[in-house]
Amino acid sequence: MRRSHDLRNHRLAICIPRGRVVAVQVLICCVLALSLWMVPARLAAASQKRVQKRFRVGSGAMLALKTHAGSVSITGGPSDEISIDVNVRGRDKDVKDFEVTAEQTGDQIDVSGLLQTEDTWIWYSPDLRVSYEVKVPRKCRLSVHTSQGYITVHNVKGVLKGGTSEGDISISNCDGDINLETFGGSLRADSCAGTIGMRTSCGGINFSAITGDVDVSTSAGDVRILDVGGKVRAWTAGGDMVVRMRGSNEGVHVESSGGDISVILPPSVAGNIDAEAVAGEVKCSLPGRLVGEIRENELEAKINGGGDPIYAHTVGGNIRFLAAD
Repeated sequence: MRRSHDLRNHRLAICIPRGRVVAVQVLICCVLALSLWMVPARLAAASQKRVQKRFRVGSGAMLALKTHAGSVSITGGPSDEISIDVNVRGRDKDVKDFEVTAEQTGDQIDVSGLLQTEDTWIWYSPDLRVSYEVKVPRKCRLSVHTSQGYITVHNVKGVLKGGTSEGDISISNCDGDINLETFGGSLRADSCAGTIGMRTSCGGINFSAITGDVDVSTSAGDVRILDVGGKVRAWTAGGDMVVRMRGSNEGVHVESSGGDISVILPPSVAGNIDAEAVAGEVKCSLPGRLVGEIRENELEAKINGGGDPIYAHTVGGNIRFLAAD
């Protein structure tokens, strides 16, 4: 094979012996023909179905949803009805084998999504796409579990628990005891109240405008908890952390194995500060009076007379205590 470079056009020209041109053309034609044959075959194998369920419930409404696959979006509203709208897409066999059932016992609705296969240990297909759109009364208890997909909950008041094996979790305008986890995804909470416990094995955490206690952790990701009124407990194995408190100090416990920590507190905050940056330094610019021991990488002191503990610890980063605007 001979190559020539045209300096005027700045293009690389490849010269192929005439005898081989025909073979190359035949190969290209075969590839194109095979592709054109496979596309309609694959499209023909694709399928879709929709399942809709509706139930009237009372003041003690509860939804328990468990699915082998699917993203779940739940929204609370003024209605006294629970509605479930499920869309299933994928290969024809997978769509047929995916069964959605819903049963009512009093005010409790149990929803199940199962992939029925001959091999009972196989419960997932990479070509299967399932989504749940659910509407519930504003006051409703929720238990949500999915193996593949995100979970989103908005405007619900009541106990909320559940998790996903792979997907983000986002809640907003929720009020109650909340306990959620994902093994692979980010966590988000906005304008929520109550006691919130959320965990992820791999993903960032972003909370804002929270009234109540917060307990969160991630094995790999940054943590941002802003405008929180209540106790805060947060941990990350690999990421930076920013915590901004409002109101009086009710207790802070934050740790990072490999990142910086910034704790932003009201100027008049009172508490017992215990901070250590093993491989970094600790800085405090709070305007209150500090009484205690202050070193380059440690701070153990009372501020404004002392109070609930303010604990911060990092192995591979710095710690800063700042005053809120």
